[in-house]
Order: sequence, then C-alpha cells, then structure tokens
Amino acid sequence: MGVRRRADHAPDFSRCRRDRRRGRAHHPVRRSKRSRPDAEGRLGAAGGDLAPARGGGMISIFGLLAVLLLPTNAPAEKASGRTEAELKKMTGELLSAVASGDWAVWDRYLDDSMIYTSEDGRTMTKAQLKEEIKPLPPGFSGTIEVESAEIHVYGDSAVVSHEDLERENVFDQKLVSHYHITDTWTRKDGRWRLVASQVLVRLQDPAPATIVDRRGWDDYVGRYDLSPSVSFTVTREGDRLYGQRTGRPKQELLPETDTVFFNAGAPRTRKIFVRDAAGKVVRIFDRRDGRDLLWTRAGNP
Repeated sequence: MGVRRRADHAPDFSRCRRDRRRGRAHHPVRRSKRSRPDAEGRLGAAGGDLAPARGGGMISIFGLLAVLLLPTNAPAEKASGRTEAELKKMTGELLSAVASGDWAVWDRYLDDSMIYTSEDGRTMTKAQLKEEIKPLPPGFSGTIEVESAEIHVYGDSAVVSHEDLERENVFDQKLVSHYHITDTWTRKDGRWRLVASQVLVRLQDPAPATIVDRRGWDDYVGRYDLSPSVSFTVTREGDRLYGQRTGRPKQELLPETDTVFFNAGAPRTRKIFVRDAAGKVVRIFDRRDGRDLLWTRAGNP
C-alpha cells in the first residue's frame, strides 16, 4: 500500500497526476533485474532499446536486508490456514486505513523499529510514517484492496508479497492503480508486528493519442545512429510507425503526441523526434526516467 507525501496541494491519494500521464510511477517504483550490458556498455533487455523494467523503481536495500536477516535455521514453509488468514486480515486492515487516515490501525501493527519504503523511494521510520497517514481531503475518496497474496513463514518471521488494487475518485473522476508490496513480519510476545514494507507500482502504458493527420510521420523515417555500430531505424507501414535497433526485433512506435512515441510494455521510456530550426528531423531523444540518450540521424552532424 502506498503512502503518499502530504503536500499543500490535493493528492491523488496525495500526489498530482501529471507523472502518471507521463508514464512515471506514482506510488512505488522499482528497477528491472540487471541484465548484461550491450555493445555500448548500457544495461539492456532484449525487448526494449533502454531495457525498461515492467514497473520501474529501485528495490530497497532495507527491504532486502529484512529478508536476509530472517533466521537461517528456519526454512520457508507455507503458512498454516490460521496464520495465513491472520496475516491477510492485518494486511487488508492496513490498506483500508490509508484512505481513512486511521493511524491507530498502523500503530497497532507496526513495530517501533519498522522501516517503510514509499512509492517515491523515501525510507521512513514509524514516526515519520505517522505524519503521512492523514485523511483524504474533501472531494477525494478511494479504496485499496488485496487482489492476491503469497505468504512464506520462517519460524517467527513471515514475508507477505501481495498485489493490490487502488480505486480513486477525485471529484467524480475515476482512477485505477496497481501495486506490488512486500511486507516482513515478526512475531513478538505472540503478536505479529510489521518490521519492513516496500511499495512498488505497476506502471501502465499511456493511452495512445488519436493522431488524425499522420503525414508528418514520413519525416521520421530513416536511420539514427548511436555509434558506428549501433543504429535505430524508423520505418512506416501504412499508418503505423516502427523502430528497430541493431540486433533487436522491430517494434511498433505508439504515439503519445505528434512527436513523442513509446513501445507497448515499456512505460518508462519515450522516443522523442527533434527538428532543427529549418524543420528537418535531425535526432531522437531516447528518454528513460528523465534521462536522454541521443541518436543522430544519418547524414546530420
């Protein structure tokens, strides 16, 4: 469940929607597993030019340590029906308490030493988290519920990995988000206490724009070079645009605007076509997480 920073503007459970429209995380973030570097020394994946992760963001070192520090002499075991039901119930109560801002629920289950990693990568203590759990302002409402959960027990510790669905109503506008959360619990004096939690967002592709006049797309067709050995070739087939990087399969470029395109399943990245002062397309900015990789059109400096 993602706790949003409470600013002096109205949240979308507390942050504005512009990042979500740009394909960025608005709850948790995570980074893809490391892959082998490509010919240019960049980490990549077979499916995308910049190896976009299916959900962006960085795995918290604290969440990892919480798992590594579980008792090594206690092999993972499937939770008993009673334990599983108890952990699921507590997880659901915590999620429900986000929209209502009911800190009493969190205080009841959180260990004093707990570490919480939020959707924007901030690491918070219990005291800091308390400042984030506030009721939603007028005009905002919503729910977060567990869609599925996997539970592993290690003696008096347990890891609960769950997929969650958030529905928001912002002045009668409907929004939906999906999250993956990993919680680490430990049993103290017969009671389960939450000692670590990390929230990750399931990033979604933006809705492709409806481009009525696509005649300008012919200007994008051509080869763009990253180096003498690595190129990105843009082709057009009817009213569809495609891009293919050296050594990788061809992928359709879907329009977000007239000049900004993305690949399905890669919401962290964009291809941005850039024109010079004379209106000629001379380069592509390959943007991931706000950082640009420059591809220069063949025949242009």
